[in-house]
Amino acid sequence: MALRILLTGGQGFVGQHLNARLQDCISGHALLEDPMGLRGRVAVERFVKDKKNDACLHLAAVSSIVRAKAENAEA
Repeated sequence: MALRILLTGGQGFVGQHLNARLQDCISGHALLEDPMGLRGRVAVERFVKDKKNDACLHLAAVSSIVRAKAENAEA
């Protein structure tokens, strides 16, 4: 049975490298990326519950300090 890994932030610098490394090192795994724009506690909980992940690697972030301060609720 494949290991189901949820990777958030897979489009970022670190996420892209980790994604490639996981594909090289873990045969038979299913890499699930969170949809862009998945926000809000209820939506995130539903997504995680529905996918039944074995692990979650959370790398998603707002990369701009200025944007994070301006959009505090989204960061």
